[in-house]
Amino acid sequence: MAGYISYAFHRVGEVTDTIDGIDRIMGQGFNWAPPSVLVDTMGGAAAAVEMISKADVAVPKILEDAAKSGKPERFFDHPRINVGKFFVAG
Repeated sequence: MAGYISYAFHRVGEVTDTIDGIDRIMGQGFNWAPPSVLVDTMGGAAAAVEMISKADVAVPKILEDAAKSGKPERFFDHPRINVGKFFVAG
């Protein structure tokens, strides 16, 4: 998960201009959980930075900045998208 989140957030500015664009690619294009949904689910940017650091993976600047500032509080903000569809209990 650390590698996926790191890779996806590092694509901001390269593939699309925002994490929202990456979320759309991964969520709608590949039907994977959008990376920002995972960040929000684990408790926010600070928790994601800690997990990524412990995995010895490069921490994206956008996450570092969010962890320091506390902004945005949530990365994923699409009221009409049910994030539950990306998580299946079995």
